[in-house]
Amino acid sequence: MSHTDTVKKAYEMFHAGDVAGMKDLFADDAVWHSSDEVPLGGALHGSDAIIDMMTRIPEYWTSVILEPNTYLEAGERVVALGTQRFTNAQGTAETPFAQVLEFDGSGKVVRSDLFGDTAKIARLQT
Repeated sequence: MSHTDTVKKAYEMFHAGDVAGMKDLFADDAVWHSSDEVPLGGALHGSDAIIDMMTRIPEYWTSVILEPNTYLEAGERVVALGTQRFTNAQGTAETPFAQVLEFDGSGKVVRSDLFGDTAKIARLQT
């Protein structure tokens, strides 16, 4: 399976609600970075912390949709580009996103950096 295939599988599992199953895609010592301006954001260390964050999403959002439309693979990295939608009782924020995922030699994700318009998303938390 290519790294791009693994990233596509991760998005499919997330949308299907199989967050626990996603743990197998991450190295035990994986690092996750996203903006600390939004709930559950910031730096996370370890696959357990990453999965815990994902299982807590319903505490803040009624729906989170990530729709990648472009994948760029270069060696041990994949960049996914697309649209993200966060919905809660305050409304919906839709913004472009970019996610950079780095893999180890065994095909597991060791690092994820997620970028998007967090100011627009954070406004739904006020």
